[in-house]
Amino acid sequence: MQKALVIGLGPLGKRVIKELESRGIEALGSSRSRPAGFTGHWQALDARDSVQVRTCAQDYDLVFLCAAPKLTRWTAEFADLVSGVLKGLAQTSTTLVFASNMYAYGPPSGTLTEQSPEHPVGPKGKLRQHLDRAVLDADQEGDLRTAVVRGSSFYGPQVASSMVGATQIQSMLNGKAVDALGSVDQPHSFTYIDDFARAMVTVALDKDAWGQVWHAPMQQAITLRGFMTALGQPLRIVPRFRVAGLVIVNVMALFNPDMRELKETLYAYTRPFVVSDAKYRAAFNDDATPLAETLRQTMQSLKEPVVDP
Repeated sequence: MQKALVIGLGPLGKRVIKELESRGIEALGSSRSRPAGFTGHWQALDARDSVQVRTCAQDYDLVFLCAAPKLTRWTAEFADLVSGVLKGLAQTSTTLVFASNMYAYGPPSGTLTEQSPEHPVGPKGKLRQHLDRAVLDADQEGDLRTAVVRGSSFYGPQVASSMVGATQIQSMLNGKAVDALGSVDQPHSFTYIDDFARAMVTVALDKDAWGQVWHAPMQQAITLRGFMTALGQPLRIVPRFRVAGLVIVNVMALFNPDMRELKETLYAYTRPFVVSDAKYRAAFNDDATPLAETLRQTMQSLKEPVVDP
């Protein structure tokens, strides 16, 4: 029987555990501290420490790296985290799947595929490109096998901070304007978090998928206005927006650390940002969950407490 270690218990890590268990795979969640409300099997782990990683992972066939520092600490901490995991798993026969995003591509010139050129424009994009490459390069060393799965602006149960996270949805439900960046009328690709988790597990279990980048299943590109309108429609709520353009973002970045970090990827909010999942769909005959169902589950989950990792 296969066993899996999930490193990082934010929204994605928790959904990966749920997906693993649905397939009869024993899963252990790990993080530096136990998340509030987490009731599954758990092990304290500082993934920056390769000795801890090796000890924790020694009895596991699959490892899912879903952890990431807060955006303001990416450049200071992310490389050490990934390095600790790779060193800890070096020369093992483990399969490692790394959860990533679209930062490595930089501003798109068309629909993004796994073959699109990578031209990151700032430190976070360059770091993400470096980390993804380090994970894939580790597939060529020893018996460790790796893959990278990229999601785009994910949303769904327990996702607090996102382009369409619980914070934004709750604002709409409370009759307040939804904060947005750049534009609310540009087509954008979104990834439902359960689809992201399913793709992580599917890739891990298929040896032909190792050593590659994969895009998780994507919803058909939709504008932020269209997405929030669809969410509000059953309740007859028409969303209002408070949009921060480049000038406002530049001013806010002077005193808001989060906004300072978001400046680098403002292009994702001001122009079409469309991502193809054709490679994944063709390989696994697996489509994204229908939008209406993801919206229903997302709204239902607002009754649960949301804990930002």
